[in-house]
Amino acid sequence: MVKLRDIKTLLARISQAGEVRVDPPDLFYINRGKVTGIRYLIGEEMDLDIRSLSPVKLYDSVERLASVIDKLPHGSEVKIIKFKLDLTSFLKKLENEMANINASMELASEPFLKTRLETRLSNLSELYRMIVEGKPLLRLSFIVKIRVEANTIEEAKQILSYHSSIISNVIRSTLGLKMREAGREIGRILAYELGLSNDLDIKSFIGPVNTVAPVLPAPAVKKPRADYEDAVLLGVEVEDGTPLVVPVDMLLKHMIVIGPTGRGKTTLLARLLEGFFSVGAGLFLAVDFKGDLAAYVEKGITRIIEPREYPLSVRGLFDSSIEAKGLLADLLSSSLQVPREILMESVEYVYSMMTAGDVISHVRADILPILEFLGRDSRHKDLAELIMRDNVLANLGSYGYAYQTAYGLILLYLARKTFFQRSAGDIRLIVVDEAWRISRSRLVAELFKEGRSRRVGLVLSTQNPSDLPREVVENAHLVVIFGSPNEKYARDVAGILGLEAGDLAGKLSRLGVGEAFFLNALDPHPVVFKVRSHIHADSDERRAS
Repeated sequence: MVKLRDIKTLLARISQAGEVRVDPPDLFYINRGKVTGIRYLIGEEMDLDIRSLSPVKLYDSVERLASVIDKLPHGSEVKIIKFKLDLTSFLKKLENEMANINASMELASEPFLKTRLETRLSNLSELYRMIVEGKPLLRLSFIVKIRVEANTIEEAKQILSYHSSIISNVIRSTLGLKMREAGREIGRILAYELGLSNDLDIKSFIGPVNTVAPVLPAPAVKKPRADYEDAVLLGVEVEDGTPLVVPVDMLLKHMIVIGPTGRGKTTLLARLLEGFFSVGAGLFLAVDFKGDLAAYVEKGITRIIEPREYPLSVRGLFDSSIEAKGLLADLLSSSLQVPREILMESVEYVYSMMTAGDVISHVRADILPILEFLGRDSRHKDLAELIMRDNVLANLGSYGYAYQTAYGLILLYLARKTFFQRSAGDIRLIVVDEAWRISRSRLVAELFKEGRSRRVGLVLSTQNPSDLPREVVENAHLVVIFGSPNEKYARDVAGILGLEAGDLAGKLSRLGVGEAFFLNALDPHPVVFKVRSHIHADSDERRAS
């Protein structure tokens, strides 16, 4: 066994001109009037719920732990050491402990003590079952090394104690892991780190992989790459100014943007379109219901059209009656804001009028919103050719609500038909601002489900989380959430993302105009970023929208 004084001697030789002191739980190195202090914390006890692990709880735990790690002094470490597990020996130990607990339960009279023993026995029984079934287990030791620099040893100890208290409390509250300051174990840790010993005889934890995994250290901020050749710059991270970029291929997995009016949604969409244009990865089609996006997007990158230039009609778009009735149902449902299920009689009525060629006489009131789109005047072939060769933004801002909604849906249907029939090649990006008007249509759901395989990506922007149906949210890999002090807004956001509403409400209320959360379904680390701003030549400043 390596003795502590031998380790001190070795460290003194390594340090040469400096002085080394080991004062558990601390190690100090003094050189030229400066003190470097390292405090060792060891994981002592852990409450393992080996039967289930809530994704929401795991997400929250990792987020909090990562935040604490980020606040630790530079040079600090969180170490997970994996050891070989002798299952035969451990199984015998487990059987003995279960027998002892059963004996203690027979003698226990206090209800709280009996409940505690029952819980412990239940966990051990489940662990025993996993071993028998051959499920993978891990044996890990958890060590935190806090590193600081100071002018004196006393000052270093004070700083170390401050950080030690913070991280011990947070790890206990988030992971159920009790930390304590190292005592005589510091010698064994140093010997192990220096390669003088092959065994680290300190406390370890044993459990199934999916349960022990939450104690693995996670980076507090996952830095995005800024060197993608084909990537769109959305903004910069608030914390450190790191560029937030999204590879254009990731847009094929779809994006939803949620936020109240005036928070920066339209600015974000404009920057997205400009970035997509600059990398030359494909063409975009934008549907601008309010007319704001047309004012924000950089001049010259897109052809801006209005319905009067390219009138559309339902006639001539369909290959079958099923498709025709499907779009008619979407048109009526979105225009009237009523469920599709109660409109089937109206759909049949409209379809019969179309096939009979009579769309003027005996008009029922419930089809008035789409009456103009049942005639023969249409330039859908010209518009289909245009969106296949150029970037197009449809400005619907100066039209009535029902007309906007119907035109937008027919345009999206035309885009789906045109883009899906082309041979696979470069990307087609569809962006819809104020998408709540059409977000519950069957057409949008189909685009989200089928778009990726046809190299068509969708970006929907809306004010309220409740505007988006579940099947749309589940098929969107990228989510941008702008802030709001409204608690209902926070609850709705939490509901669709599966997060805890309480913590999220506080975070959303602190976001300023133009600031938002960016979430990637493939990455558990949310990022707070500031939307990249732009000053137009014809205006000194633009309001956030």
